[in-house]
Amino acid sequence: MSLTICRYSESIDFLYSSNTFDTNDADVIAFLPRILLPHRINKIRNVQILLSISLPPSYLPTNGRPVLTLLQQPEKIKQHNHYYKKQWNAIWKTLSEMEGLEILRVELTMHGRHDHLWEVEEFDCVQWLHRPRDISLLLPDTVARRMTGKIGMGNCTVKSSIEEDADQW
Repeated sequence: MSLTICRYSESIDFLYSSNTFDTNDADVIAFLPRILLPHRINKIRNVQILLSISLPPSYLPTNGRPVLTLLQQPEKIKQHNHYYKKQWNAIWKTLSEMEGLEILRVELTMHGRHDHLWEVEEFDCVQWLHRPRDISLLLPDTVARRMTGKIGMGNCTVKSSIEEDADQW
């Protein structure tokens, strides 16, 4: 029995450090510290995240936009917006605390016609990430053009998801 436990312990470090942690569920990253032990999280070297977002985390709909049905329930809007922003910050906080993180790739797909609402301030949280030597942030083309050179530090590259698709072919 103890030989099995020893092999498991030896292989778990390899499992976390040599594979890419890939998810499209924001809650997985936000709640990772509740799911894995800290020393396991710190073994993760590569993370790839695909987030599907319609509005910036700080955006609170007003004047009937963008969702008319939500305006009939202003309290629900505030609760949803608060949770949404909290989750956004939790994702970046978790990533910033991953001591072994070397490569991070985050792709945001934005549904609807709200690209123009995204401002540089929405991405201030990227500056929390000091450890990854390589951060790739893939954004819709219009957002990427506005954000290039304005997000993160020298370790962050902003690309248009259109460019990325072209590079893959």
